Amino acid sequence: MILERRFLLGGLGLMGVAAAGMLFQSDRSTRREIETRAREELTREARTLQALLPRDSSGWAASLARTPSDAGRRITILDRTGRVVGDTEKSPAVGVSGPSTTDLLGDRPEIRSAIAGRVGVDRRRSVTTGEQTLFVAVPGTPIVRTAMVLRSADPAVRRARVTMMAGAGVVLLLGGLVLWLTGRFVSRQLTMLEGAVRDLPTAEGPRLERSRIPELIGLHDTLREVSTRIRSRFVELHQESQQGDALVDAMVEGVLACDRRGTVTRANPAARRLLGYGPEEALPLLPALFRQKQARALADAALRGDTVTNGELPLDDRTLLASARPLPGGGTVLVLHEVTELRRLETVRRDFVANVSHELKTPLTSITGYVETLLHDTTDPVTTHQFLTTIRNNARRMQDLIDDQLDLARIESGHYTPVPRPLDSGAAIRDAWAPFAEGAARRGLAWRLETDTPPPTLFADPNALRQILSNLFSNAIRYTGEDGSITCQVRHQEGGVDIAISDTGIGIAGDHLPRIFERFYRVDPSRSRDEGGTGLGLAIVKHLVESHGGQVTAESTLGRGTTIHCWFPAEPAPRGD
Repeated sequence: MILERRFLLGGLGLMGVAAAGMLFQSDRSTRREIETRAREELTREARTLQALLPRDSSGWAASLARTPSDAGRRITILDRTGRVVGDTEKSPAVGVSGPSTTDLLGDRPEIRSAIAGRVGVDRRRSVTTGEQTLFVAVPGTPIVRTAMVLRSADPAVRRARVTMMAGAGVVLLLGGLVLWLTGRFVSRQLTMLEGAVRDLPTAEGPRLERSRIPELIGLHDTLREVSTRIRSRFVELHQESQQGDALVDAMVEGVLACDRRGTVTRANPAARRLLGYGPEEALPLLPALFRQKQARALADAALRGDTVTNGELPLDDRTLLASARPLPGGGTVLVLHEVTELRRLETVRRDFVANVSHELKTPLTSITGYVETLLHDTTDPVTTHQFLTTIRNNARRMQDLIDDQLDLARIESGHYTPVPRPLDSGAAIRDAWAPFAEGAARRGLAWRLETDTPPPTLFADPNALRQILSNLFSNAIRYTGEDGSITCQVRHQEGGVDIAISDTGIGIAGDHLPRIFERFYRVDPSRSRDEGGTGLGLAIVKHLVESHGGQVTAESTLGRGTTIHCWFPAEPAPRGD
């Protein structure tokens, strides 16, 4: 509802309520005034009649009968006890010889007051006529009571009411016109001010009509002054914004600004280059920019408003260092710095120093000890052969360790990408087992392959699959005692193919099971070294399977054997995931 109509209806409503109240009050006042005049008139009539009555009470009734009475008027003469002596509208009991109880009116309020010596007045419904009647009784001898039916005052009340209603109608009409004009003027002024406020930031400034109202003149001047200040500040902010944009665009680090929903609102050229997007290409939501779990977790933390400092984001074959700060109005700003080469060098150095030095210490110590013995002591041919065999075994162990370390470093660095193709799972597993078959037979180990019919087709890199199976078969043989068994099961499972290699070996305790895929982690270090393991086999298996988009799990019961599950997806995983 527009302002003019609200203004008009609201004002008319208020005036209508006020007019109704005035009519009601006027009606009451008119009736009260008429009753007051009627009471005075009845009192005068009663006193006049009382003065004209004879002194002899026997002539009161006859004298009253000769007195003329107006319509709607009633005169009653009573003695000092309240007994009716005469009445212009005598009830049926009046005139009967002897006193009658209906002629006794001493219990009426106005009669009681007259008997007490006061002028009595009462307003009630008459028992005789059944209408509202005003009674006035004056004291004296005799008591004269006059009465008037109030209905006779209705014409005067109606005339006054009609006059008041006519006046109220004229007031409502004129008031409505004034309200409509006022509302139209106010609405027009507000509409003009609304447009002026909307035009404040524009170059032209607010468009305001001239007004003769002092308050509006002052408001117009204020709006013009505010408009001038806003335009000046807008120019300053625009210049500052251009300077800030130039600085951000010139940064080597990538800068991303996002709102609270993750929508990228600003990305400098360095950020687009790091993320692989063109200058005009639309960017997805912040969590969708990264596919790795770690990167998505960092993006989620930044959107929650957390402060992130130097968090690493793996991105394809690169490593980014990310810092995030929440924005005051919600959202976050993310700064990306590529540290791929630095991290690669640090990883190579750390892994080589920490892992290789630790794992090479034992075989090198053994080789050194046996070589010094051979150089300084004279030994028989059998002992010499035994020492040289030990030196050779330790040298081979070091060679295996170095080879596995290089493979694992290549996989973890992201430089390795499998090339999956469809393989016959049964044939691939038999080929991988072939190099171990003779050694397993010498130890009395039984081996069997269980597959679905026909054998499932496996999407995997052939070389990677051979390395996975070789490590698992080697571990199974190493930790399974004589006359044990090794079983390989291949089944369709949950949109992929599951290869499960089970042995009846020593098993793994539950507290060690979650860590067996960590490199160089050994449940029994001394036994592993005696058996010739490098401690990298299961770590290589895990990384190779995951590079295919699969996953590796382990089940084991101490003393009853271990089962390793390698699940590969039915379709090859996209490269770079």
